[in-house]
Amino acid sequence: MMNFMVEAKVYDSAYKSALANMLDNLFKVGLYSDNRDYVRLAKNILKQKSIFLVVNSKYAPTLFKVYVGSEKEYRVLKSKKANLLQNMDKIDKIQFPFLIIKATTNQEYLACTINSCFAYGKDIDKVLKKIQNY
Repeated sequence: MMNFMVEAKVYDSAYKSALANMLDNLFKVGLYSDNRDYVRLAKNILKQKSIFLVVNSKYAPTLFKVYVGSEKEYRVLKSKKANLLQNMDKIDKIQFPFLIIKATTNQEYLACTINSCFAYGKDIDKVLKKIQNY
């Protein structure tokens, strides 16, 4: 596991906070690369900031969004690039803001969290519905 010190601002202003941006990226990269260490690091940092979020969430909406994403679990939709491109209009309409897309060699669609996969099939509509309801 990587160890490094981070001194990043928590408050949002005209820009998203550096800390919230970094944590969001750690969750996404961890999920995209199947690297639990990134996700674990992001969760540990969020845990350290949890008291701040309880007291001052109105000053850090981006960090709060990342917290909600960690609780709801970021999810990844995997399939062949052609499948994903063909159904991008359906994927874009999904009512789940913590979804990333990953092109793989899978013929079917596969929906996963960092811990497990929970939906698999040829029907994109069924897999997307399971992503929303998981």
